[in-house]
Amino acid sequence: MVYSFKSKIVILCLTEIPTSGLIDHVISLASVYNKQSNIDSYLIVSKITYESNPYLSDLDNVYPISYSKLNFTNSLNGIKTCLQILNRINADHVFVYGENPYHALLSVFYKGSISFNILDPLMHSGTSKIQGLAYYFSKLIIILRSKYIFLASPNLLLQLKKAYFFFSSKYLDNKFRYFKYGNCIQFENLVIPNQPSEKKYDLCYFGRIEFYKGIDFLLDVLNELKAEDRILRLLIISKQLIPDLPSNCIQIKDYLSHEDLIRHIQSSRFVIMPYLDATGSNAVQISNISGVPIIASDAGCFHDYIVSNVNGLLFEARSKEKLKNLLSDLDKYHFNSSDIIKYNKDNFSCDVTAIDLACFLTEA
Repeated sequence: MVYSFKSKIVILCLTEIPTSGLIDHVISLASVYNKQSNIDSYLIVSKITYESNPYLSDLDNVYPISYSKLNFTNSLNGIKTCLQILNRINADHVFVYGENPYHALLSVFYKGSISFNILDPLMHSGTSKIQGLAYYFSKLIIILRSKYIFLASPNLLLQLKKAYFFFSSKYLDNKFRYFKYGNCIQFENLVIPNQPSEKKYDLCYFGRIEFYKGIDFLLDVLNELKAEDRILRLLIISKQLIPDLPSNCIQIKDYLSHEDLIRHIQSSRFVIMPYLDATGSNAVQISNISGVPIIASDAGCFHDYIVSNVNGLLFEARSKEKLKNLLSDLDKYHFNSSDIIKYNKDNFSCDVTAIDLACFLTEA
């Protein structure tokens, strides 16, 4: 495939969680760009992530920096280092993942073309008001100063527009872009095994345990169903311990390789993501590349990534009644794993989504 542009792009992601799906996504973009003769790509990451994630050492032009958002002085020094690296590289475009207040400083002090991927249009449930205000105003600065704002789905874009309603519609339409999250290349490169003949679990949740992700909400629904003699088996894959789980729920607390995560997902009939609030996520892609349908709330990108009865099922966010009704009739839903894998390949190709982003960034 021949592209009409040639560009030098920096991807900047300072997450300090080495196993985050976000860093997997960044690695995927950089891996695609490393193979493109028309793109010179550079990656700036936190040192703790670089030292803990083996995939980063396989990439060219990676700059690990000392950064900790919980340490004010260290964070400021980290942002200063980022600016020095960016000025030295003199890239055509800089693409930043995240919207914390320190990132807003990059939008203020970097003089070149800089765009941001905003993950969360609104602060999540369980966040303090002070933190919520800090993030709201940092996003406001980022919107004003950046070339483009990218969001993972049209639904997220709509929610961000509502949050910053005082901007004109024309201004926001020119500023905001929809950038679909593609498959993580670590999963695309796997040989996906066939589905097991028997499923050990009805539902599987994987990821960090945070209030807005709705685990307590899900457990309440499962307990209500259990009281009515409708027992569903839930597998939770997370390093954060959930105390006092009911007997029909099992937790794996170990870090899993990408291969093992796929294997455990395939041991379940459905993946479930009962999020209370909107965010960008790779959960649909990971579930579907495994050939497993996903049940999710209609919050955030799930609303746009899931086609009901094709690659999963949607229910109304925060509605226990809707989720309970869906789970109580779970046996009536049937999916073909081959069709789900094909849907994933057709809609979430890592190469296609990465090049789409590069084309957006190089727009005049």
